[in-house]
Amino acid sequence: MANIPEFLDLHGPMPAGPERRPIASVDEVLKSTPLFMQSLGDIGQDNDTIEALQALLYDGTPEETALNFKEQGNEAFQAGKKTYKSAIEYYSKGIAAKCSDAELNSVLYANRAAVNLELQNYRKVLNDCGEAIKYNPKNVKAFYRSTKALLSLDRIVEAKDACRMGLELDAKNAPLLDLKKKIEARHEAIEKSKQAALERERLKIAKENALKNAIASRGVINLSTLETTKADYENTLKLTHKAFISSNAPTLDETTNQVSYPVMFLYPEYTLSDLISSFNETTTFMDHLCEMFSPENRPPWDVQGNYIPEKLEVYFETRPDLDAAAKGVIYKESVHGKRKLMKVDPESALEDVVGSGDFRLVDGVANFFVLSGASAAFAKQFRRSYR
Repeated sequence: MANIPEFLDLHGPMPAGPERRPIASVDEVLKSTPLFMQSLGDIGQDNDTIEALQALLYDGTPEETALNFKEQGNEAFQAGKKTYKSAIEYYSKGIAAKCSDAELNSVLYANRAAVNLELQNYRKVLNDCGEAIKYNPKNVKAFYRSTKALLSLDRIVEAKDACRMGLELDAKNAPLLDLKKKIEARHEAIEKSKQAALERERLKIAKENALKNAIASRGVINLSTLETTKADYENTLKLTHKAFISSNAPTLDETTNQVSYPVMFLYPEYTLSDLISSFNETTTFMDHLCEMFSPENRPPWDVQGNYIPEKLEVYFETRPDLDAAAKGVIYKESVHGKRKLMKVDPESALEDVVGSGDFRLVDGVANFFVLSGASAAFAKQFRRSYR
């Protein structure tokens, strides 16, 4: 059998894999030849004859067998992506021959790495290049392919090291010199990205601290219900609440130094609520109530028309239970007192209420009950529940 030319040298400039040249369906031609067939299909010949021909693949020394499979692998690789799987199989069979030629074994591993590099199987590339270098520490192609795989994985430090070792063997190797430039460019891009991320984090922390200081300077007390245990993370309601809080938080306008709070209006008569995501501290309750309950915006649930601005009453409740929790003690009504309902003047600004000694933000949200004087019976019953 005529030897297939060897396309993969060990030294000199190289592409990602063995150099390709136009070739018409090499894999199909090989597989249609009994000597190279992978399966015994119905080809009209005696099976014993086919098996005998295929056995010739392994007829010879391990070195001859390994060389034969290497050459077939080269042909399959050059035939294109459709035959990459066959190329890998051929190189694998050559490796399995366990020949004693270290340089040939190195080439087999390096060539299989070339195919996997094309398939972007980078970890397989690294494994095979490692084996190739064990057999031949001067296999420049193995260093090139491992460098390319490491760069693709953004393992920059290791890529630099592999590239350096390759260039120590061949200082003028053009593909490695080109890779060196790409590694340096990628390293610079990653460092810039890291610095940008650090700057974003620094600004975020600075804004959070400015907000905390602004709230504290106003005498506003924020209590948290988000201290979670492992069991809490299995509670969907708890997670939903935490997601809500993270997307609705107080904000500070650094230009005006004014704080806006998320405000929840609760309507206990109907067990409904409205969220005002950004209630400026200088705005009055009546400003919002007039807009929300104007004749044009009357809510559909207010069928009787009882919720009109001049009839509305606003309240908040004290939270001695959360005060106790913040101090790390168990809440006892007899010791810490009951929750109380505190009435709010609708004409007052939000800042006047949240900064009072009795009010508590809960997870950054200001909660208020809204009752209607026109629903006198319900309002009276609700107020009585806090006595």
